[in-house]
Amino acid sequence: MGETGHTSQAGVGDRPNEERDAKEETSGGSLQRKKRKTEEVNQPSHQGAQSSDAGKGPIVPRSLALMSRSNEELFRAFRADLNEVGRIGEEYFARLVKSMDEEKARMEAMMVKCRKEALAARAKAEKIEAKWTEHCTVYRQLYAKHDGLLKAAKEADEQAQAKINQLEAENARSAEEIARLEDELQKEQSERAALAAAWATQTP
Repeated sequence: MGETGHTSQAGVGDRPNEERDAKEETSGGSLQRKKRKTEEVNQPSHQGAQSSDAGKGPIVPRSLALMSRSNEELFRAFRADLNEVGRIGEEYFARLVKSMDEEKARMEAMMVKCRKEALAARAKAEKIEAKWTEHCTVYRQLYAKHDGLLKAAKEADEQAQAKINQLEAENARSAEEIARLEDELQKEQSERAALAAAWATQTP
């Protein structure tokens, strides 16, 4: 009976070992370390319980109690790790979304700023263009006026030169007329002197 009970207990003890190996394979190195740490923490309490219950009847094998508690703790640790991973994932996703929103807001602010600067630059360019257009219009008006004045001065100069030429021609004709009249006057004076001399000779 003792051997049968021991054999059955050993079989029961081997089953958690297989479950432990399967969980260690699936959960990975981090869960193995956590399991070992849990066993180390719980081992003194189990030993104390076994030493205190040494004279109180049949003793439950330490490996079975330890493995059952370790599996629970491993399961809780596994769930805690899953929750932690989920929380970290949610936090990372929230930070990612937040950073994307912040980057989007920053880009939108930059676009608004650039749009305002572009509108201000365009308005300034339009003002400068209007000012230069006004200056060009005034310059053209002044140039046209100056050109008109130059043309008028040139025409007046040409008219004055023509008048001068006309006066010079008239002056030349007047000089010729004066010379002719002087010749006629001298001739008339000579004739009168001859007549006077003739009359003087005929007087008794």
